[in-house]
Amino acid sequence: TGNTILTTDYCGNAIYENGSLKLLLTETGYVSFPDKKFHFYLKDHQGNVRVVADKDGKLEETNDYYPFGGTFTTSTSVQSYKYNGKELDRKNGLDWYDYGARMYDVAIGRFVTTDIMEEKYYSISPYVYVVNNPLKYIDLRGDSISVADLYTRDKQGELINPNQVKAFEFLASTKEGKALLANFAMKGQTIAGVTFNKDGEFHNKGINISFGTGVRDSGVSGSTNFSLNNENLNIRIVVGNSLDNADLLDTFIHEIVIHADQNSADFIDDKVMNNSNVYPALRKMDKNRQYKQHWQERNVNKAMKRIGLPILQQYYNSQGIVKSNDAIVKSMYGFLN
Repeated sequence: TGNTILTTDYCGNAIYENGSLKLLLTETGYVSFPDKKFHFYLKDHQGNVRVVADKDGKLEETNDYYPFGGTFTTSTSVQSYKYNGKELDRKNGLDWYDYGARMYDVAIGRFVTTDIMEEKYYSISPYVYVVNNPLKYIDLRGDSISVADLYTRDKQGELINPNQVKAFEFLASTKEGKALLANFAMKGQTIAGVTFNKDGEFHNKGINISFGTGVRDSGVSGSTNFSLNNENLNIRIVVGNSLDNADLLDTFIHEIVIHADQNSADFIDDKVMNNSNVYPALRKMDKNRQYKQHWQERNVNKAMKRIGLPILQQYYNSQGIVKSNDAIVKSMYGFLN
């Protein structure tokens, strides 16, 4: 027919066109090929690419956005990553953003397919973008809105929960923390700057996890809740505020390894929460005993010591704080039995 066919392939942060490397994406911009020039992004508080500049500071592209992502002023477009830092697809008349899990249509402010966690939010349309509040929230991939709690910003664009965010991102930056999150991750998903290259075991079994802030009981530093929807288990972890980032980090680890992991292990064999696939000692316990998973952790599993201790050691070392292993373990196991 004489028409030119363009094939685009994505390999991590590298983008190929017709088999040749075109772009290498980074957190701060991209490298173009074959000229090997670096182009810098200037983003606003929601990750929108407002300016693209070269190494000498010369402006190459500027963008201004409506709240739901449409552009009302733009210069010559030199690259396709714009609103929320997502790729804009304008081929064949489309004007959609690729969020990884779903495509988003800026013309109507809606995703074009439903949210995989739609049954968790009965009062919200499964096509809606960030609960119709794009000034407050961003959507990281298009598959869940619940992580937005952690990154909520005020009118000045500042994080409302900076300590929780800092603790969570430190967790994700460690080998042990990444391994914890990898169980729940979807292939290609990026969490706190860490990209996962395969589907996690729990993800493949229909388990979703989300993180937020705030607890109902002022005497509790964190909590984990779960709900069952058909073949899926939805786990939500919330962490209260604290000025002590080590305490917040400890809480994230506690909620994942003691509660989220044990709930997931229980669910994956028969899709029922019945202690069928967790530790035998837990099944033999007095059913009237409270904090069953706490007892199991303290007496049998000891995951906090195996997994949590190395993470907290790394945190204290990064802060130049000297703390013995015994002191860290004693603090980690200060929960009720």
